[in-house]
Amino acid sequence: MGMIEKLYEWSTLKNLLLSLGVTLASGAPMMLLIVPQMNQITGGLTILDTRMFYSLTDMSSLFAALGSEGMSLYVIQKVVDTAFPLGYGLAFALAQGIILTRISLDVSRWRYLVLLPITALLLDLAENFLIWSQMAAYPNLSEPVVIVAAASTFSKWTVLALTTVILIATAALALVRSRKTE
Repeated sequence: MGMIEKLYEWSTLKNLLLSLGVTLASGAPMMLLIVPQMNQITGGLTILDTRMFYSLTDMSSLFAALGSEGMSLYVIQKVVDTAFPLGYGLAFALAQGIILTRISLDVSRWRYLVLLPITALLLDLAENFLIWSQMAAYPNLSEPVVIVAAASTFSKWTVLALTTVILIATAALALVRSRKTE
């Protein structure tokens, strides 16, 4: 059984709620506690993960502004941010699987749409690993690694936006189809 079939098999309300729980349990402390502290330390510089794109200079400036206290917080954020993409990536994939099954598109070429959120999940994890590698190397940052990290971040946000649009569109299609059968 392939990954797509497994995702559809796992596409249940119980699993969706579980993945949303992981998203909330990891996202809430990160976004309500850790990131605001980091923003305060930097005087408002946002962390790399939340930007659309960044350069070597941007990364170096952020790390310098964070100092040792802020870099310690960034390490904690990176640990928490390992669970966060697992939660939201699976939540999006399972929700898409539930919707596509409901409107009988799970057996057509559209069934591959469940892989889009998994792509975002993998891009987010790659971004985290690459940023982490540069945190460990700071102040000796590698421009090629920063470029790949920034491309991962940009791609993550692009795929997440596309995933959201597709999820809303397929949910609307499911709603229209359910009303036609009433």
